[in-house]
Amino acid sequence: MDATYLNIRLDSVAKEPLHVMPGITPDGTREILDYALFPTESAANYEEMLASTKARGVKQVLLFASDGLEGMRDAVKRQFPEAEHQQCWVHLSRTVARYIRSKDRKTVLGDLKKVHQSGSAGEAEKALREFLDKHTGRYPRLTGIFERAKSSLYSFYRFPEAIRSTLYTTNLIERSNKGLKTNPSSRSNSPMRMHWSASSAATTVIQCQSVKGIS
Repeated sequence: MDATYLNIRLDSVAKEPLHVMPGITPDGTREILDYALFPTESAANYEEMLASTKARGVKQVLLFASDGLEGMRDAVKRQFPEAEHQQCWVHLSRTVARYIRSKDRKTVLGDLKKVHQSGSAGEAEKALREFLDKHTGRYPRLTGIFERAKSSLYSFYRFPEAIRSTLYTTNLIERSNKGLKTNPSSRSNSPMRMHWSASSAATTVIQCQSVKGIS
């Protein structure tokens, strides 16, 4: 789940976040489950979309991936209590980078990459401890970043190794969002006329019956 800001013409032109919720069915089919424009991005907006999707036929969700927007894990758990939630490691890396001096950034981010590239959740936890032991002396704020995300750091390890590279990040949907911005034929000034290809990349793994109401 993620949002991208688009220029929207209503009474005047303004940037608004298009919230997008794509998914992958068990047979590998990629679908857009829901999308909606809101004045600002929030977990409450995504929860409204989750409730709508559930009402239209989604029965079981295995994993949701999102950035670190406050309240996202709780929103997911309220609507789909059995689902896992994964916080995007690429977004975590960007957050870390904001607190690192430019001369140290390459080394620090290189060490951080070793965490989500570990072979198992246990190895990843060990790698993160080593990362924090090495770098929090100089950059103490790093501890808080991972403490806040601790419940959603390693969920992708519960899935087969062959698909983990698509689950630890929301990069696939970000690429689709960039395509929406650069391809004028895929959007319109009016949100009611906006279209999205059902073959767009996805970051949500789902088990569902047919979903009604999304064309």
